[in-house]
Amino acid sequence: MGSFGIPSHDTFGRVFSRLDPIQLERCFLNWMSVLAKASKGRLIAIDGKTLRHS
Repeated sequence: MGSFGIPSHDTFGRVFSRLDPIQLERCFLNWMSVLAKASKGRLIAIDGKTLRHS
């Protein structure tokens, strides 16, 4: 499978338009709950970046 680059704005729009907002919210909150328990109070960067002390 090759690399296709970053999805376009239109691609994100099509994907998000097909999602059920209530189900997405439930999944996101469940994911956050699992992360909160696993992190034991530590901060977790979910955007792929590390926390900077600035």
